[in-house]
Amino acid sequence: MTQVFNEFVASDYERDGIKEFFRFANPSAMRERMQSGGFVLVAYQADVLVGMLEFFLPDCIAMLFVTVRHQGIATELLCNSGDTLLNYYHIKNTCKSQNTTGKAGGLNY
Repeated sequence: MTQVFNEFVASDYERDGIKEFFRFANPSAMRERMQSGGFVLVAYQADVLVGMLEFFLPDCIAMLFVTVRHQGIATELLCNSGDTLLNYYHIKNTCKSQNTTGKAGGLNY
């Protein structure tokens, strides 16, 4: 996530905006949001993190990051995020894979 942000997003922000992003997008802050009803789904290829999705119920995607070489994984993260996202974002018909698990956790590619 840090690498993707620094390479593709950070140049659009002032120093304070970058600091705010990293204040929001750090493990402690994410853990707090998860304890307050947030949800995180990650995707790995081998042992390398290649994508992550974080959202708040009922209708807010907080972060969605994938590495450049794995951009198709964003759809899979959404499709595999379970009934919660399927209900709130009506993405069922856009899922590329018909073998989605409907469970939170990690995806391996």
